[in-house]
Amino acid sequence: TISKPQSLTSSFVLIVGVVLMNEVIACLLNQFMTTMAEDKCKIAATLREEAAAANVSAIRAGPLDPILKKLLPYTSLDHLDHQIFQIWELIDLDGDNSLSLQE
Repeated sequence: TISKPQSLTSSFVLIVGVVLMNEVIACLLNQFMTTMAEDKCKIAATLREEAAAANVSAIRAGPLDPILKKLLPYTSLDHLDHQIFQIWELIDLDGDNSLSLQE
């Protein structure tokens, strides 16, 4: 027969073992769920980046893009004003400070 101290010790070891096993399973499950959520976020971010890249490549260059590229790197408002004035001088062929259909 099993004595009372052995019975208590065996019961204690069995209960602690079950509790610890539940804790280990809970930690593993928590880590799995966290990893899956991170993976879903990474996949969603990749899909968003691919969609944004596709949208950027779908945008065609417009007729004013070369002029706008020249105007973009301005350093001050005076510099921008000077650049706009230079463009105006290029397109105002007859110098009358207006644009006609022929120009």
